[in-house]
Amino acid sequence: MGVQEGLECRPHGVSAQFGGCNVFMNRSALIVLAVLGAAGCFVLLSGAVYLINDLADAEADRQHPVKAQRPIASGQLAPAAALIGAAVLMAAGLTGAWALHPRFGVVALVYAGLNAAYSLGLKR
Repeated sequence: MGVQEGLECRPHGVSAQFGGCNVFMNRSALIVLAVLGAAGCFVLLSGAVYLINDLADAEADRQHPVKAQRPIASGQLAPAAALIGAAVLMAAGLTGAWALHPRFGVVALVYAGLNAAYSLGLKR
């Protein structure tokens, strides 16, 4: 084998599959995308937790001069719609977290579980 056959030029980076297309990205770009994805998962999970908290506190919030204006307490958002929204946000956040990495999925599940448990009774 000659020198030219033994040398191969390989770019420093990773090839990823997106929508059936191979896309080349350097490692830094993949890390940035993973971090943005992780942040997005926590945004979805925190939205679900906020809805769960407002559902749990709706009756008490109706008695408060400021909190009575919140969508669930004021009746602008039906409790059933809030529950469905919380379920969708929770499912999307946990699925995305698990897709990024199973260990991150576990962290996200613990985060969501602890916050939901707090909202549903631990704070009382």
